Amino acid sequence: MRLSSVHLIPICFLVTILLGASLLMLPAASVSGASAGPVTALFTATTVLLVVMEKKDLEKMAVRESASSQRS
Repeated sequence: MRLSSVHLIPICFLVTILLGASLLMLPAASVSGASAGPVTALFTATTVLLVVMEKKDLEKMAVRESASSQRS
């Protein structure tokens, strides 16, 4: 079975979020040594993924603007 990019992108997002949440629920991920609850871990993992992606988009836009202003 071959997945198209329409299916592959959301699956990758979901896997990344679930992996991040799983790691955040480990006691070693906390200063106090207590594991985070599943809702907190899912929220944090989702937020981190979206913030990192937004930062990457902003960096790409800055590079494009810089390149276009140098050409002018």
